[in-house]
Amino acid sequence: MTQRIFEAVLAGRLPLTPRTVRGADPFTPPHLHVAEGHDVLAKIAHLRDIAGSDQHTELLAACLRKLDLFRLSVQLEALDSILPEPITRSRETPWQQLMIEREPYA
Repeated sequence: MTQRIFEAVLAGRLPLTPRTVRGADPFTPPHLHVAEGHDVLAKIAHLRDIAGSDQHTELLAACLRKLDLFRLSVQLEALDSILPEPITRSRETPWQQLMIEREPYA
């Protein structure tokens, strides 16, 4: 899937998704999946009919929910679950560490 899906949904547009796209379900509601040209024409006609209605709003909300997977908080949670704990590092710079390790001049 491309960045265009975010642009479309965040602009209030309903993205039609080809059924042939592998894993289309996580990105768009099944109601917006199309298989052939005549499906596209029928879907566009239907979407024009419902423009501004509660059904249009519900479809848009469903698309927005599908984008939740890409929220930074969700991505960070996923990374935290697979990455090891970070190694705590000293706040001193390497130069400061070197100076600390050396004996003071006499």
